[in-house]
Amino acid sequence: MLINYWPVQFTTITNRFGASPAYYKQFKLPGHEGLDFRVQYHSFVSPIYACTDGVISFIGYRNANDPYGYQVRIKTEYAGRAYEFVYAHLTNGSSERKAGDTARPGTVLGRGGATGNARGAHLHISIKRNEATRDKETTYPYDLIDPEPFFKEYIRAMGLEVEWK
Repeated sequence: MLINYWPVQFTTITNRFGASPAYYKQFKLPGHEGLDFRVQYHSFVSPIYACTDGVISFIGYRNANDPYGYQVRIKTEYAGRAYEFVYAHLTNGSSERKAGDTARPGTVLGRGGATGNARGAHLHISIKRNEATRDKETTYPYDLIDPEPFFKEYIRAMGLEVEWK
């Protein structure tokens, strides 16, 4: 399985892949490009966990107006394909890791937050599969693919009860 650990302490998905196409049109996307997970932010800031093995390729902001805000990116391989996970909207400066570190399932990557284009605190996860756009495996740009099938496989295997909003 590509997903080997649940990324947050809660089992609520607050926004699904492909949702709200009218809103995401301003970003030149056909809809929401990942999954959003509930986090607790006010009295206790939720830890964000790595879902898979990999190498941390980036931490921070890619630019001053980055829609993902403070983020951690992990590159991994699965079934002979290269993937990149984007963990977005984390609390500014909350990661104690650095680029080049190895991440294992369950590694704490940072804390949930609301940086970037977040409308409230949550964890946003996008998954990119190298060359998926070019190979027409996705209608999304930037090799963004639907993460739901991977998370649903993990949910079934672990017997989790997840609320999908």
